[in-house]
Amino acid sequence: MDKINFLAGDETKALEFLKNISSKDKVAIISHVDLDGIVSAKVISKVVKYDLLKLVAYEQINEDLVKELKNNKITKIIMTDLSIDDIKIIKVMEKFADILVIDHHLFDEDFNSNKTIFINCQDHCASYLCYVIFSKTKSINELDWIVACACISDWKYFNNKAFMLKVMKKYGDKFEIVKDKTDFGGIRKSGKFWELQLKLSLALIYFGYELIKAFNLLNEDIENLNNLTKYADEVQDEIDKSVKRFEKEKESFGDIYFWVFSGRFQIKSIVATLASVKYPNKTIIILKKNQKNYSFSARRQDRKVNVVEVLKNAIFGLSNTFAGGHIAAGGGYILLKDLKKFKENLKKLS
Repeated sequence: MDKINFLAGDETKALEFLKNISSKDKVAIISHVDLDGIVSAKVISKVVKYDLLKLVAYEQINEDLVKELKNNKITKIIMTDLSIDDIKIIKVMEKFADILVIDHHLFDEDFNSNKTIFINCQDHCASYLCYVIFSKTKSINELDWIVACACISDWKYFNNKAFMLKVMKKYGDKFEIVKDKTDFGGIRKSGKFWELQLKLSLALIYFGYELIKAFNLLNEDIENLNNLTKYADEVQDEIDKSVKRFEKEKESFGDIYFWVFSGRFQIKSIVATLASVKYPNKTIIILKKNQKNYSFSARRQDRKVNVVEVLKNAIFGLSNTFAGGHIAAGGGYILLKDLKKFKENLKKLS
């Protein structure tokens, strides 16, 4: 395995946490809704017997989630691929459970305590971190291909090249980094694994709030995906149409391209990524109107601007909001009433 440089915590404490789970404990796995988050949960579920599985968006890390955990008498919580902005939520959970957090997002505060183990490494995606750690308690080699897919989906394959080379070769593909005028050193965008991770990502988007169903359909057999990929075509059609709409409707604030849309599927992050590849020197910010809020995704392909800092400045002064992520990719949400102020804050930054 490639070396992992942890910015917070270490795998030794994580392994101790797993060892201390007893038959009397009730365990909850909480992870994010994208491919990295779902693969992380799949990896954990192969090693840990769980009582509750929650696949949540950032805005769902709230008091309602805490109440559900408490009502289910959960005593051990494993959270992964979730940028936790409000440490108060963790402190409330600590009153009834021990917590393990494995993440790879930017963070403001190390919340390791006698009740919480917080592990963070920003060089790798969460599913790869889980795979490395949990494979030390049980062999889970059958999941290597889907972890590699998550690495590609999350653009986290530069620091685990040995793993990517081995896994892709095992299944008849080749790990190859390409670089041209429109690609800042990304993986070759063709071949078995590129197509597979894309189809899986789109299928998860199709399922929307029924992600548990997708989770159950996703197994370790690369040749038998339970028709998961058949759902991808409808999502791809909306992506293609949205990319064209973005070109026509985007607003420009300095080096920021800004676009608001509504649609059936949560495709803002994919459209933002595609736009950022075409405009690598622009900060792409795309908002989707939902029932109660606007969710947003941001990208900056050349990494010359920290998009999380941009987003945090954009939500400054707003309530019931969130922004987090990585230097080149971020996301969050705002209330419907705050769109105008959000745009005004962005314009001040341009």
